[in-house]
Amino acid sequence: MSWAWGPKSSRPSAASSPWVIERRLETAPLLPPAAAFTAGVAAGAWLPLPVPGLLAAATAALLIAALASRRHPRAALVLVLAGVALLGALRVAGPRLPADHLARRALDGTVSIEGRLGEEPVRWTADRTRLLLDVAAVHAGPERRPAVGRVQLTVYGELALPLGETQRVLVDARLHRPVNFRNPGGFDYAAHLRRAGILLVGHARADRITALTPDAPPWPVAVKRWAVGVIAARLPPTSAALLAGLLLGERSALPREIDESFRRAGVYHILAVSGFNVALLAGAVFGGLAMCGVPRRAAAGAAAVVLVGFALVVGGQPSVLRATVMGLLLLAALLLDRESQLPNALALAVPSRPPPASSTSGRTSWRGSSPTVRRPGSRRRWR
Repeated sequence: MSWAWGPKSSRPSAASSPWVIERRLETAPLLPPAAAFTAGVAAGAWLPLPVPGLLAAATAALLIAALASRRHPRAALVLVLAGVALLGALRVAGPRLPADHLARRALDGTVSIEGRLGEEPVRWTADRTRLLLDVAAVHAGPERRPAVGRVQLTVYGELALPLGETQRVLVDARLHRPVNFRNPGGFDYAAHLRRAGILLVGHARADRITALTPDAPPWPVAVKRWAVGVIAARLPPTSAALLAGLLLGERSALPREIDESFRRAGVYHILAVSGFNVALLAGAVFGGLAMCGVPRRAAAGAAAVVLVGFALVVGGQPSVLRATVMGLLLLAALLLDRESQLPNALALAVPSRPPPASSTSGRTSWRGSSPTVRRPGSRRRWR
């Protein structure tokens, strides 16, 4: 099935002619489905629809398109795009909560919850830490009741023992549903958490946390800790904290006055890992190996391995995932001796993880990571 339309007999001179549009779509075949998917995401965010209905409609549209693809290719194309748009709406649709979800329970008073840490604790200050807990059970006295859900906790006080990702803990916490500030047009924090699967937030004291298993982090977390330790051992404290933030997004050791200075200057995003970091890493690895005489395809393969490893180490932030997808597409084009296309790279990165390009973080990552992909008009080739 082709996205092309219009006559192919001669080349018209008008820039908006069907022939020109056909050629552009041939060089960027992922652009129409990506646009449909993005439209579905936007529609699903504004018009919440039931998941079963979206799934049934998307399945029906794609099945009918498959049956009609030979006799009615254009109608089948429209149905395919409609099905992709429905899948985009399904991407942001709120799932139906299971019966044992923690959000279905009464949340009065303190709740003892058992779970696994879904990510490394984020230490804002010496006495304030954020935990992301994947709930496994609720303790009511001697009784242990299975439960599911994801909870974001703010812990006040100095932690007696260091905690790490995948560690199982027991926490006595007060939970509530997230609320927004009542600023008109302000950031919808509750919706942001809901997209991450977090329906409950809460707070707890550090002395009310019990570690049920030892801290045995997976290898990406261990590598990140090792890198932060090496930086801290080689540089002064402030310089080490800045470098760890710039390279790995690790800001826990940043002095409070430096942290506030970045916030007041409006450049705090520099300390977050983004597409710009991925672009620098890909260019440094590929360019360095190429200058050392390594063949182009071998250098591209090595850069791809480094990019995937970097994404695993720094975490699954949306900006990192999108930029990694775009970088891998460029390196795949080098491996296959094909010219990369920026629209294709952007289109392939769209479904990787929300938010879409209309959000602030989405626009920042597009601008930061788009230099990793050569624009269509460029004819420069590596030898």
